[in-house]
Amino acid sequence: MKRIITFILFALLLLPLEGQIGRYPFYKVTSQEPYMAVLNDGNTMWWFKAESEYITASNDSVSVWENALGDGGDLWTGREGPEVRPVFKGDSVTFDGTNSVLYRASTPDGTQPFTIYLVFTQLSAPLGWEDENMILFFGSPYLKQNGSSPQITVWGGSSGSTIDGPDIGQRGLVTLILDGDDGYLQVNDNTAAADATYGSNNITSLYVGCNTHTTPSAAASNISVCEIIIRNIHDSPEDIELMKDYFNDKYNLW
Repeated sequence: MKRIITFILFALLLLPLEGQIGRYPFYKVTSQEPYMAVLNDGNTMWWFKAESEYITASNDSVSVWENALGDGGDLWTGREGPEVRPVFKGDSVTFDGTNSVLYRASTPDGTQPFTIYLVFTQLSAPLGWEDENMILFFGSPYLKQNGSSPQITVWGGSSGSTIDGPDIGQRGLVTLILDGDDGYLQVNDNTAAADATYGSNNITSLYVGCNTHTTPSAAASNISVCEIIIRNIHDSPEDIELMKDYFNDKYNLW
């Protein structure tokens, strides 16, 4: 009898919620952001977010930028002294265009294809945009400043695309796919360079803001980086849209 009464009381409690499941947090089945289904598919190699819990810094001078996946693969300077380290303030890590760099000398799996998402700002002269400055350098493939300001270009062992990057001083999203002759390069939600041939070179390392960690380089770029995601897969158009929605909602890019 007690069990029957308990069951009836429980049913009466649930009755007012009929047709309303989803309005209450403890019943909500869509609480996980849709983009997380993409990042949790086992193909995400690196995820760097400019948030304090992932940054090791002294007086804003960054020595380590931790992989948010929590499985190692962190970025670090490899050099001592604040003068050679990028600076973390607000929601970005700023590279000075002279000799600051964060890098990782190896990759968990360096074989194409890759989908790369980068939220960053190209800063203004005199240390800002300059032809040939490296933004992301992968040991062979790269994304760099090229041509006329604020253009960016990509190369992966073969001919690449050059498109207009985010305006100087304007934060933007770059979506890049390295996959032989099925490459893709896009800034924000603008027209993409699709079905492009970037070559088949693989990723062997990751450098942010330069192409070396041992000495200052003429290829150092003056940029502020908010977020980097690198995936070992050619993301589908649907997954790319989910990721773009995530970045736009977070950073109000367009």
